[in-house]
This record gives sequence, structure tokens and C-alpha cells, in this order.
Amino acid sequence: MRNRMAALACALALGHGAHAASDPDTNRLERRYDLTLSYTLPPDKVANGHVVVDVKMIAKLWTLMGEPVVYCSASWTLRDVVGTSLVFERRGESRRLMRQGMPASVWKDVGLVDATFAIPLVRKRPGSSAEKAWLPCNIGATNANGDPRGSFTVPGSPDWSRLLLTPSRFQDTRRPWDDAANFMTAAEAKAFLKSPDTSMETVGRDRDVSSTMVLGMQFDFWSLIGWQDDQYAAQEAKRVAERAAERRRIAAIIAAKRPAKSPQAPGDAPKPGNDLLDPFDAMVEEIETITVNRDAEVRKSATASASSQTGARQEQRRRQLAARGCLGNDTATLDDLGAAADRAEAGHAKCSSGAGLVAFRDEQTRLYGYKRPDGSVHMEPRFEKAENFSEGLGQVKHPDCGEFVCYVNAVGAIVVRTEYKRAGPFSSGLAWVQDATTYKYGYIDREGRTVIPLQFNQAGTFENGVAKVSTLVESIEAENVCDDYNTDVYSEGEISPAGTWVSGPKERRNKWRQACLTKSN
Repeated sequence: MRNRMAALACALALGHGAHAASDPDTNRLERRYDLTLSYTLPPDKVANGHVVVDVKMIAKLWTLMGEPVVYCSASWTLRDVVGTSLVFERRGESRRLMRQGMPASVWKDVGLVDATFAIPLVRKRPGSSAEKAWLPCNIGATNANGDPRGSFTVPGSPDWSRLLLTPSRFQDTRRPWDDAANFMTAAEAKAFLKSPDTSMETVGRDRDVSSTMVLGMQFDFWSLIGWQDDQYAAQEAKRVAERAAERRRIAAIIAAKRPAKSPQAPGDAPKPGNDLLDPFDAMVEEIETITVNRDAEVRKSATASASSQTGARQEQRRRQLAARGCLGNDTATLDDLGAAADRAEAGHAKCSSGAGLVAFRDEQTRLYGYKRPDGSVHMEPRFEKAENFSEGLGQVKHPDCGEFVCYVNAVGAIVVRTEYKRAGPFSSGLAWVQDATTYKYGYIDREGRTVIPLQFNQAGTFENGVAKVSTLVESIEAENVCDDYNTDVYSEGEISPAGTWVSGPKERRNKWRQACLTKSN
């Protein structure tokens, strides 16, 4: 009976939260796009050239708890490369990759790592000229080239003042979203979207829209570079083998023309020319072979490392989506992408991003609750302690969790329980926690599971996909402890959400003075 009552209470809470979060007077926008884009690769990036891609995309904009929510998903296909080659710059070396002669399977492995589009919005009011704005829309982690499924993406909740780009400043820079001055003010964006005359503009299948719709695209061309590296290594190995064979052929001709050798007495030093390949030629052949193998390994390692980094970014986004259990992790084909967008919106309403929810304390009850950005109460005070929301979760202390930290979603339901008294906000799907006995830090996921072991003496929140951590390696005490300096040696660096080192580890020494508690005469 108790379980049934709890389930009923949860259902009521979810229903009430979704209803309270709705914003019926805000225009809801949605449109599908079928585009062919000719994109110029930035000259300061991996390659310089033009690519033609087909993009099928859905864009959706709604509001939740008075805050904007943007959802974009897409599939893509690399159609062609304008011209005959792409020019790469790597380690000061200019590399030209020719389309002709490369297997189709190699081009099939080209990846789209990141893509942000500008969705055109238009407000057509009677008696006045049409007004335009642009909605930045990141499609998230894409599937493979030619995969018909939509990309892995989580609905985002940008601030109103960072929502719509103004047409006058849109084309002034390649990355217009980096400058706040390029956006409409919050009041302008709200008025634009609440107008019943506003809609997402239809765009035809036209290569010319690249200059207006593409804010940025980043491709993974490492399959091409890796294939060319293999070709270089094979050609160089062949040249070394041919040079060695030629030296041996010449040595054999010379040896055949020499007079018969006299028997060599025991103990005599070996005479030059007794071997088919003299020591100098043998040494040259060995050095050439070692150099070729070393260069091939260096190229292969550099390519594998770069490819691994781009793959890690994709996996991180998939982890972020998987962590949002209320959103699901299903990517539909483009024929069903509209339904997938509806499921994403429903899931987002269920658990909410919690964007802008701020903890506050009631001075009478001394309990904590949450307020919306406009100052209205979203969650009545009922927690012993609360922190601001991050990635859809707010850290709280509540009698139901005992002495340990818990996390609630935007409707107040406890969704993550921990066994730790200290913890941090969620970022990149993880939150740091500290053991009360060992004082060591580690990280948990959104299920409360420890995914990075508690092994650090210091650990921070993930920012831009990395977190700073350090471990105490050694404490060196001075001989005269009184008023002398001790030294703590740390190993520190930055880790990824997978727990692997992104930079470091490197050594850091921290000197500190041991104060005298007593002084002897």
C-alpha cells in the first residue's frame, strides 16, 4: 500500500511540475530541413578545401518554466569534395590528399565531429516589413557518414539573451555566438518568439544556403590521413628494399670479378670485401630500415591520438544523453525524427533542465527551496540544505537521505542517492564526491554509481570536458620541525569523464611551515 501511495504521489508531482512549467503564450516552433551544403573548411583548422554534404535536420524550440529550450537533431552524408584534393597542415608539413585513387571505404569513414547551424526565423506582421532572426542550433554527436538515424543530442536551455542572433551582426564573424553583442536582448527575444506572426523559415535544398545557415562544422579526416600514412610507409619500405637489393647486386658483381681468395690463417684480421655486403652498406641498410619503421610509427601514433580525441568528444556527448534517463537514448531514422523530437520534449518536461533554478532559504522555517529566474517560488522550502541546479539536478540534504547527499530533479523528486556527506554539482554527467573516512575524492554518475574511484586528494568540477585532480605522492618533513618548512609532493593534471588523463600528470611541490607549538630552553 505504501509503495502504491508513493507512486501516486510521484505521478501527481510529475503532472503538477509539467503543468506549472508550461508557457502557453509562447510560440512553439518546429521545422524539418533537407539541405545540400557546400562548406568551405576553415584554413586555420585541419584542412583547407570545400566539401559538399547532404543534411537532414529537425529543429524545435519551446519553453519550459518560462525558459527557452532548443532541440536539434540531424543525419548527414558526405557527397563530394570540391576540386581534386584537400590540403592539410600537420607538424609543419603540407599534405595534399587526392580524392582520385582513394578507396570509397576510406572516405566513408570521414566523420562530422561538430556542427552548429543558424535556423532562420521570420516575423511577418501585416503592414510592416518582415523581421529576421537566427537560432543557433547544435546537432550534438552525429552518427557515421550516411547513417540515416538522427544525432545524439540533449535539449539545451540557453539564456534568453543568448538565444537569437540579430541579422545585422550575423555575418560579421565566423563565430558570431562568441560575442554577446550579436544577440537580441532578452526582452527582444521574448517579444519576437511570443508574436503569433513568428515562424521558422522554409529553406530550399540549395548549396548557397551554406553562407547563411552554417555557423561552424568540424570534420574528422583522420581516416584519410591514416590511409595516406600507410601508403607512404609502404612506398618508403619498398624504396629501402629496392636500394638494398641494388647494393647487394652490385656487391655480387664486384665479388665475381675478384681473384680467388688465399686461405686465411687462423687469427688473421678479416679482410674487406670477404662478405657479399660490406659492413658500411649493411649499416646503411639497417639505419634506413629503422628510420622508415620509426617514422611510420610516429605518423600512426599521431593519427591515432587525434582520432581518439575526436572519438572521445562524441562518446562524451553520448554519455551525457545516456545520463538523462528521462530523455531516453534512442535515435530514430529521419522518417521518424519528428516523433523522436516529441519524445525528447516530453522527457525534458518530465525531468527538466532545471535551468535557472536557484536555492533559497526561508528564514522562518530555516529550510531551503528553489526559485525560478523571475523570483517566483518553484519548489517550496522542505530541504535541510540545497545548492543551485546543474545539468537538471539540484544537490540537497533531506531526512529521506539520512546524513548523506542526494540530488533532486526539477519537480522535487529524489533521483540520485549517495553514500557520501560531501559532493559537488553535476557536470559532463559526473559529480565529485569525498569519502568521510579517507578524505579521498572520486566521481559518481547520475545513477549514483562510482565511475571514477576515490583516489584523489583534490578534485574539481568538470569544465569544458576536463576536471583538475591531484594526488599526494609524498610528504617530506624537515629535520628541525619547529619553524621549518615541510614539503608535500603532488601528482596533478586534468582528466576526462572517462577517467583518463587529458594533460599531465605532472609533479607539484607545496612547501608549508610547521609552526612551533612549544619552545624548549
